[in-house]
Amino acid sequence: FWFRTQQRASEIAIRMVSGASPRHIIARVLAEPLLLLLATVPFAAAVVWLLRGAEEFVSQQVELDVLHAVGVVGAATYAEMALMVVLGVLFPAVKAMRMRPAAVLQEE
Repeated sequence: FWFRTQQRASEIAIRMVSGASPRHIIARVLAEPLLLLLATVPFAAAVVWLLRGAEEFVSQQVELDVLHAVGVVGAATYAEMALMVVLGVLFPAVKAMRMRPAAVLQEE
């Protein structure tokens, strides 16, 4: 996402010239990767559902509620991935917004 955001510097510059606020630009740049991350949730849930047979084996060995543990670990993993996406997009977006739009567009 870092590289992709750097490639969108000209788009950010055009939005700045058009009068978009920095908050609007950040929201726009963050929307795509967070929606992609959200789109992966059904696939991850399908994998967990397909592996539900392993729950019986693990719960006999470890004596804990595996479904609850999978939910907690899944939520923590999702939150960590979302944080990494936000940081990976935010830094290059802020850097692109600090550049002069004319200089960015001239490079293109």
